[in-house]
Amino acid sequence: MGAKKTFNVVCNNYVEYVKRNFGEKCVIIFDDYRGTVTFSPKVAEQKRRYGFIQNINVLFDLKSTVDVKQNEFMSSNENKAQLIDALKVKFTEQHYITHQATDDTDVLIVRTAVNLARSHNVVVVGADVDLLALLVSCTLPSSSSEVFFMKPSAGKVPPLLFSQSHP
Repeated sequence: MGAKKTFNVVCNNYVEYVKRNFGEKCVIIFDDYRGTVTFSPKVAEQKRRYGFIQNINVLFDLKSTVDVKQNEFMSSNENKAQLIDALKVKFTEQHYITHQATDDTDVLIVRTAVNLARSHNVVVVGADVDLLALLVSCTLPSSSSEVFFMKPSAGKVPPLLFSQSHP
């Protein structure tokens, strides 16, 4: 078994993944896990996914080693919120633009994409089909730039690219 990673290494791995797969000119939008919403489809999905795991809140800084399994760490909204805070700093240091939703993340993603599409083509990357539905309803096919939706690969399924002008 190798040496344990620090949270700094984990955050740097996230940044390198985005840089390698999506380039240096993307906008990163994070969910808000400190919100007060107690019931929503997102909350229901989190309970389904992590309901059998006891929530463990981990207080950490970037020098701390990761001493908990990923699924246990991610079962706590407080842990996710701390990780997002650290990631926002790391992405900003690398000159990425970051936003954090205070309400519906999907709506913030689509609004950001539509605003950016005023000046150039945009690709929204996400596995949530709700994003595609919102994009279709909020983008105008007559604009000079285009908004694409890319569903990333999963296992042996290749990535899928959707476009209003190229159905």
